[in-house]
Amino acid sequence: MEKIIKKLKKIKINKIIDSEIDNIFDLNLVQDIKEGEKNINIIIDISKLNISQEQIKDLNNLLSVKLNSSFQRKKINIIFTASKGESVNKEGISDVKNEDDKKKIPFVKNIIVVASGKGGVGKSTLSVNLALSLSKIGYNIGLADADIYGPSIAHMMNLKDEPKIKDNIVYPIENYGIKSISIANLVQDKDQALIWRGPMITKALNQLIKEVSWGSKDEELDYLIIDTPPGTGDVQISISQLFNISGAIIVSTPQDLSTIDAVKVINMFEKINIPIIGLVQNMSYLKSPNSKEKIYLFGEDKAKELAKKKDINFLGDIPIDIRIRQSGDAGRSISYADPSSDIAFSYGCIAENVIDFFPK
Repeated sequence: MEKIIKKLKKIKINKIIDSEIDNIFDLNLVQDIKEGEKNINIIIDISKLNISQEQIKDLNNLLSVKLNSSFQRKKINIIFTASKGESVNKEGISDVKNEDDKKKIPFVKNIIVVASGKGGVGKSTLSVNLALSLSKIGYNIGLADADIYGPSIAHMMNLKDEPKIKDNIVYPIENYGIKSISIANLVQDKDQALIWRGPMITKALNQLIKEVSWGSKDEELDYLIIDTPPGTGDVQISISQLFNISGAIIVSTPQDLSTIDAVKVINMFEKINIPIIGLVQNMSYLKSPNSKEKIYLFGEDKAKELAKKKDINFLGDIPIDIRIRQSGDAGRSISYADPSSDIAFSYGCIAENVIDFFPK
């Protein structure tokens, strides 16, 4: 223990943290040190620091390199704590290894996030039609639009009313058998750009998801589907901190530019230990109106190949079809408007594959 403390005092952190005190031990940031036969766990409390995720990464790298050089026979684990009962890892993201520390949403059995590396790949359309397909099978479904920069669930689910709020509890709007809430329903000016970062995002997500009456003791929600913004930004990180996520679905087109960014999202979820339910290939092909031949506008099966390469489930593919766009624009998505169509069947197959991911 004394050797570890002595080493910690020698590691200068001035270039990362602006402080007159140059080491984490004398800054009183070291909350605990646990030394075992094979591991050294150092718990660092950063709750009193105004520190960014990038600084957390840099601090983790600095401490790991310096300590590993001195204690080569033991594995060094740096654990950052942001508040009581909550820890963040080297990526600045909550440590999800201890599920007891995660926040559960009352009366919600499973939480699914739908994500993509790039915008415009049909992620929100997939979220809506997946929710409708699961509901059609017989499950109680909730749908939360956490794409705070470009919310579209309210339009596709035809959510025109404002949600009722009583005693600081938001009551979702029910339509097509789905309990839905969108950030678009909670802002006054629907055309105003939302420029939110950090604590504002956390507050918004809590109100959008945590402070919502999704179910009851007698009628629990089987699946809450959260539509997230494209990319690997603040919203995804905040969701991983705030909620106990059951799994993630990645949406990509077959285009190389889309699959390249999909890899980043897959890697992010792997780093924060959120299970990946699988990958959906959207806009897979266009059927020729004359010959019914498949035309691969964005390439053929590149997303499917990515799923195989990353050893994750391929949940299915959806073709380019004008009916999907028309029904979504009309606020009656195709899985509801035309449930017997071939497109609705494809969404239904994806829903069945999602169900198969969860233990019976």
